[in-house]
Amino acid sequence: MNTALWVIASVLALVFLAAGLIKISQSREKLSASGMAWTADFSPGTVKTVGAVEVLGALGLVLPAAARNRSETRPPPRRPSRPGRPT
Repeated sequence: MNTALWVIASVLALVFLAAGLIKISQSREKLSASGMAWTADFSPGTVKTVGAVEVLGALGLVLPAAARNRSETRPPPRRPSRPGRPT
């Protein structure tokens, strides 16, 4: 199950990343001509912002789970408390 979730999250992250990079790197006119007609209704800055948010969404899908699996990002284990001492 965990592997299936990683695969789904990775594919979705790649789609978000590709869509975001396309919106960031191409002009609004080129995007509109390639089938994204909605870009003609918005300013170039808005289209670039949407692309940046999509790139951040791609990172947000993968990085939290990847960071959780690394031992360097985990807090050190708690020491057991001694009997008779307040914790």
